[in-house]
Amino acid sequence: MDETDITQEFLIESREGLGRLDQEIVQLEQNPRDARLLDSIFRTVHTIKGTGGMLGFTGVESIAHLSETLLSQLRSGERDLTSQLVSLILKSVDAIKNELAAKDAGAAFLITKPFTPEAFRSALEPILGG
Repeated sequence: MDETDITQEFLIESREGLGRLDQEIVQLEQNPRDARLLDSIFRTVHTIKGTGGMLGFTGVESIAHLSETLLSQLRSGERDLTSQLVSLILKSVDAIKNELAAKDAGAAFLITKPFTPEAFRSALEPILGG
């Protein structure tokens, strides 16, 4: 398997994971104490971050890292889930989709008003205290 094949596999698996994340985040908003659901969301973001970083998708890695930090705080009980945080997590999913779409011309899910990595970082860093 060459680098192009690995990248294409990553893009396919990431699209599937991101589609699942949209649904799981909405479910989490309805059941904020569902540890299994939160773990699933965290694992998906963690996988996208790690693989994206390995493949040089720095925007994906950056967004996913910030999301992962927030999700870790939710998992540990350090932070409670709020509607503001749900909105930011959903926006991070959109931002990752945009980053992936930019790497994969013709992607079906390009968001018309992108939430860029910089915008996401600016919105999230004050919440994370960074």
